[in-house]
Amino acid sequence: MTERTAAALCVYDKEGRVLMQHHPEDAPVLPNYWGFFGGMVDGDEPPEQTVRRELYEKAGYRPHKPVFFVKEKSMVGGVHVLTYIFVEGYDESQPIILRHGQAYGWFTVADALKLDISPARGRTLRKIRRHLQNLSR
Repeated sequence: MTERTAAALCVYDKEGRVLMQHHPEDAPVLPNYWGFFGGMVDGDEPPEQTVRRELYEKAGYRPHKPVFFVKEKSMVGGVHVLTYIFVEGYDESQPIILRHGQAYGWFTVADALKLDISPARGRTLRKIRRHLQNLSR
């Protein structure tokens, strides 16, 4: 059984929208699906470092203080993937520069749940919706 470790960052803005990336049709994992920016952990790289590296490589964005949010297990193409999800409020002084992927967008959680997303990402988005509601109180 093959196992991999991944890390992703859910960036959210002041309006409670989340940043999503559309994977291209030739993506090695979840082609044509929407998800958070992130990727596979390289070697012994800590998941937070993976998030920092992947966000810069794919979106030209440098996270400031990603906060660990949840760890989720899923099956992707016959591979068991353990994904560390981090959250962070968007730093508006940094534009998103799409360097990898087909597209990106800011979505309410309700709208993000209507996109082509994996079941794991749907579970994560529901947890993030509760988290964002708690932040706004």
